[in-house]
Amino acid sequence: MDATGDGVLDSLDGLVVQSFLGERTPHYVPLPDVYSIGDGLWLEHVPVPGGLAANPNNVQPDRIARVRVRSNAAGLFGVAFEMEVDTNYWTITSVNMTHAGVAQRLMQTRGGIVDMAMVLTDTGTLVVLGNNLMITSLRSKAIPDSLPDTTFVRIKNIRGIRADGSEIPLGSNELRYCFGGDCPPYVGTAEVRHEAVAVFPNPAQGRVMLLAPGLAWDRVESFDLRGRLLHRWDEPGRDAATLDLSGMPPGWALLRVQGRDWVGMQRVLVVR
Repeated sequence: MDATGDGVLDSLDGLVVQSFLGERTPHYVPLPDVYSIGDGLWLEHVPVPGGLAANPNNVQPDRIARVRVRSNAAGLFGVAFEMEVDTNYWTITSVNMTHAGVAQRLMQTRGGIVDMAMVLTDTGTLVVLGNNLMITSLRSKAIPDSLPDTTFVRIKNIRGIRADGSEIPLGSNELRYCFGGDCPPYVGTAEVRHEAVAVFPNPAQGRVMLLAPGLAWDRVESFDLRGRLLHRWDEPGRDAATLDLSGMPPGWALLRVQGRDWVGMQRVLVVR
């Protein structure tokens, strides 16, 4: 990121960002979070040897899960993103940067968020195709019955740049973890681009039309931005439906559309 505004990406930009990380200007209103489903970054569950390993399909209390962030973006020169976990389910115990060629790296944790930025300007080293960027260790909690069994680890607010300063559009997948004693196996599915799933009107006060032309789904789920399940619609074989959002709280929600071998997501702003 060009923090100094001089049009050049160098180590000074990293120092400026580090100096002002977490600061806010008066009356500053943060931009809404952006969850981009697609290619560029991906999340992986990394098995942990030993008896404390978390089973993603049946997570028990006081178990360890490791989540790895990798990149398949050719020509990636610098990247910034936020990894989000729900602190009702997890405690973040450690975060490790795994790219040895990084000249500038900035990282902080705040609640259930890991902020990460890498700038490779001093060495000119490009992130190798498929290279690991970060590994985060999580420790599971005992959750109350009032919480849903399912939670997600997600990446949001992704920005990537090339060596010439131009931006690389990047997206990511999501990881599902299931807490409880009777969780169905989770099979990874192909992520469709968010443009393939349409929601209108958006913002919405009540009913919305959901369209995924030619992509028959099995179910639709709505989540708040902390990963809590708000509602589920089981309507297999459809690619269009009217959904009633009137019972959902105001604010941003995520609509997750699950097909037999694909999954798509769209954000919708619920207003009153």
